[in-house]
Amino acid sequence: MTANKGITFEILQRTGVSGFALSINRAVQAIKGLDASRETIVNLDFANPFPALFLAPSPKGVEVYWDFGNDVPIGYKPSWQEVIGDACLVTEPKNPWPPPPAAAHFSEPLIAAVQSHLASAFTLVYQDELWKIWKHSGGCDATVGAGPVLAR
Repeated sequence: MTANKGITFEILQRTGVSGFALSINRAVQAIKGLDASRETIVNLDFANPFPALFLAPSPKGVEVYWDFGNDVPIGYKPSWQEVIGDACLVTEPKNPWPPPPAAAHFSEPLIAAVQSHLASAFTLVYQDELWKIWKHSGGCDATVGAGPVLAR
């Protein structure tokens, strides 16, 4: 799994993991195709590999990873600000990792928290069978992000 500029991750061949790596690589190619690899990117899933893969700024005001049931209580409903922070690009996996039924504890609460804000403040700029990618409608600053820095 790589963007050919940041960190390269070696993926062990286990059930489902190779599909995850191929999915991440598809998103990497889409982000590169959008010429958005220097933007602040947040991923609506368990973890966000994109800042490390692209050597891009991480979004401010968001969790490093969302582990509902471990670091975040199951049933917690985050605000869109907690999920997106100052991100310019939002990647939304159509096949989250881990897959259902575990996805109910990871990506589903994140998608539910941001859905209305995505519709009002972002534009869908890419979609295929694996990913949706949203870009902040107000434009992006590759060094600052799309919105205000949120206090933690």
